[in-house]
Amino acid sequence: MVRQSGQEVWWRKSVQLAALTVAVVIAFGLTPWLFAALESRTVLGMPLPYFLLVLALPLAILVGIFWFARRQSSLDHRYDVTGSQA
Repeated sequence: MVRQSGQEVWWRKSVQLAALTVAVVIAFGLTPWLFAALESRTVLGMPLPYFLLVLALPLAILVGIFWFARRQSSLDHRYDVTGSQA
């Protein structure tokens, strides 16, 4: 069995984290169109798909960005990988 270096493990986990984040953002981006049939339902006086697209989607993406940054920072510290290299 070949032992991976810390930087290789960090890279693999970083790529997995980025792929998961992109997949979740795409899933949230498709959500309003999945609920298009429920246009007769309203939330705060707006049709449900419009509410999801205009209010919920940007909020979900913003939360996702902060979640990603926190998880990536945790990986960076765990594997002692920093952005500054001399």
